[in-house]
Amino acid sequence: MKQINPQRRRTTVTIFFLLGVALLWIRNAPLALILPLWSHGDEIGHFDYVLKLERGKLPRPHEFIESSLFLLHKVCYDGRYIYGQRKISIRTPKDLGLAAYSYEANQPPLPYLIMAAFRASTGRTPDSSRKPSVTR
Repeated sequence: MKQINPQRRRTTVTIFFLLGVALLWIRNAPLALILPLWSHGDEIGHFDYVLKLERGKLPRPHEFIESSLFLLHKVCYDGRYIYGQRKISIRTPKDLGLAAYSYEANQPPLPYLIMAAFRASTGRTPDSSRKPSVTR
């Protein structure tokens, strides 16, 4: 059986690692350049999943996001990403389109269960979360 040179193996692993990092940079750079600074991604969808698990139910894609998250979304959501320079008014969850639904419900629940357990261990419950205080 042929022995693999440890130095060559280390070099190969390093090359593959750096290639992977470079590919991630290439893939994500256009998105980072296009989105406005400080815009949120889909964190609200992920946090909705955690809140629903904390309340003892699995999220379903056809359900609306939690009402406290809708308030946060309503304040932070900037429709100009979708509608160009035209401002949209958000009064109900339906005004947000697909962003108002539990669109992360198709994800496996284990990471969200871990996050829900972590929040429970710190004493944060869905009802102890403060209302969003974001102003524009």
